[in-house]
Amino acid sequence: MKRHVCIIDTDPFFAGLVARKCEQQNFKTTVIESFDHAERCLDEEVDAVILDVALHEDDAAEVIHQLRTARTGHVPVVVFTEHHDPKTIARLRREGADAYLIKGHFLPKEAVEKVARIIESKVV
Repeated sequence: MKRHVCIIDTDPFFAGLVARKCEQQNFKTTVIESFDHAERCLDEEVDAVILDVALHEDDAAEVIHQLRTARTGHVPVVVFTEHHDPKTIARLRREGADAYLIKGHFLPKEAVEKVARIIESKVV
């Protein structure tokens, strides 16, 4: 059975890159390009969420909070951002982000490998 990754990213180019790399690693993907539609991850059986912070830290924190308080509470959340702000990292970690990666400091393939490792570490 394919692992399912939900990618929430307001940047369609980056979301597409990550989705293609996920699919090359035999993941099923769902791409959501708006925080307003992030609840779709709550409606699907997903094994991980990749969430772009962009400039919307409050939205990202709310999405993580929703994921953690719903039936998806066990699903790993990997946060991507273009900005490195220790306060943002700390806040998103408190909300329940499992990992935090800075765009431009990794290749999409490396991000997918990290997601795969996190999923495997959560499997009992």
